[in-house]
This record gives sequence, C-alpha cells and structure tokens, in this order.
Amino acid sequence: MARLHTKSPPPPTAVDKLIDGLAVVEVVSDEVLRERLASRPWAEQEFRREVPPGMASQWALVRCPIGVFEVPGVIDRERMASYATLATAPPPVVAFRSSQGAQHLTIFDGCHRVTAARLRDDATILAYVPEWQLRR
Repeated sequence: MARLHTKSPPPPTAVDKLIDGLAVVEVVSDEVLRERLASRPWAEQEFRREVPPGMASQWALVRCPIGVFEVPGVIDRERMASYATLATAPPPVVAFRSSQGAQHLTIFDGCHRVTAARLRDDATILAYVPEWQLRR
C-alpha cells in the first residue's frame, strides 16, 4: 500500500509569528494604524469616535482564517461585488475579539471585504486586531 505524504505547514518566520493560533505579519502602534486609516475618511472618523486613543497601544496585523469573522449588519451587494473583482488585495480589515470566544472576531471596518473574500473562496484575510486581545 502506498504511503501518503502530507506536507506540514511551514514554521512561522520572524515576521509571521503565531499568537493564539493566528499568524502575525506585523505589530503596529495605535498611531500608525490611525494614519493608515486616514486614507479612508469614513473608517478613520468611525475609528476615532468608537475607539478611544490608548484602548490598544499595539495592533497586530494577522492573517486570519475567513471563518473566524462575524459580519454584522446588511451588506451592499454592489460594493461587495466590486471588492470581489479587485485585481489587488483590498486593505486589511479592523476587528475585535468577539464575546463568543477566542476564534471569533467581530468586524469594525471591512464587512464588505470579508464578504467579498468569502465570495472568492479566499482561505484567509488580513486584519488588524488589538494585540492584547490575542494574548488573553
């Protein structure tokens, strides 16, 4: 009988550490995340209103399995379709750990991007999550 060979996933690299089972690409300060959101005025205004400075001093950019996200609200199908057909990767989403447990994230900014990624059958998506929530 032939033996099946399965590949193990590669070990995490220096910039791809695992925190709570999620692959961390980089960790940025609150200030850097706010600067990155400034290119999307709605997200930056909402973030400033809902997330007080200092709530998270560090944000981890993590590669998350698409299934960990809870998508609240109603999705605009046209916007979702436009994200689904982008030639380049959309910006990372911003999410917080859900009260439902360690492997559930609630999207703060990026519902259409997550829904579009599901439509494309993407396995993962990048998300900014408060680093301290990954260490609970």
